[in-house]
Amino acid sequence: MKVSHNMEHNSLMTHTSTKSEYLAAHQEVVIADCSTTGCIVVTGPDSLDLINRLSTNQTDPLEPGDVVKTVFTNNKGRILDWVTLLNLDESVIMLTSRKAKDHILEWITNYTIVEEVTLQDITKETAHFRLMGPNASKVVTECFRISNEYLDSTHCFSFEHEGKTLSIAQTNPLGLPGYDLLASVHYAPVLWNKLINVGSIHGIKPLSSNTIESLRVEHSIPTYGKELTGTYNPLEAGLSDSISWNKGCYIGQEVIARLWTYKKIQKYLVQIAFESL
Repeated sequence: MKVSHNMEHNSLMTHTSTKSEYLAAHQEVVIADCSTTGCIVVTGPDSLDLINRLSTNQTDPLEPGDVVKTVFTNNKGRILDWVTLLNLDESVIMLTSRKAKDHILEWITNYTIVEEVTLQDITKETAHFRLMGPNASKVVTECFRISNEYLDSTHCFSFEHEGKTLSIAQTNPLGLPGYDLLASVHYAPVLWNKLINVGSIHGIKPLSSNTIESLRVEHSIPTYGKELTGTYNPLEAGLSDSISWNKGCYIGQEVIARLWTYKKIQKYLVQIAFESL
């Protein structure tokens, strides 16, 4: 298993099978290094309003601690990327698909005219880990001494831990209960080992790319380059939950609204299950 940031290999990072990782994701807890995910800091008084006018979901207003998923579409209603926004009060973190990051940066910049918005790409400076599974919250509360009550009351927040700034967001990635953790790359090896050590009593296992793909397919989660492409619109990719039907105009809205209203959707992302082979 490849782990970024030149991390030392832990015994828990080896000798695991796809089956054991899959079971841990559903019954215990798993961890994945997602540090190649695009990470953009969006600041300025017009940030949320601009994103609201460029994407499908309601992002303005967005209260501090809120997490929302939204889709950037072109004027034909086709997908540019499906992103996650974390409102950390003083700034908004945008998590993009790895290969879509530069395009999304350029797209937002091209539509920024008089708005007071600043975009900063911090992907290379940011470690991004994901904890998933029924025991994920236990690892978070025990690792960082955060109360369950506080964890339940907000979906994302930043805090100081061992002199380092960390951000946590409850995003339920891959259709599983779970969290995204963001920190400086310089703290990444320490953070990874800490999560592994604390999680060991809860059955934690690192995820391989094969298991990530299995979980993604099982829960019908679209991914960039397959379902998230300019070939499909958000409705075809199963992203209706990331579309607001009550907000104002956004790029591609007319096409998407017409498809939805007149039931003209011709393709759907669906699951096919086999009882036996």
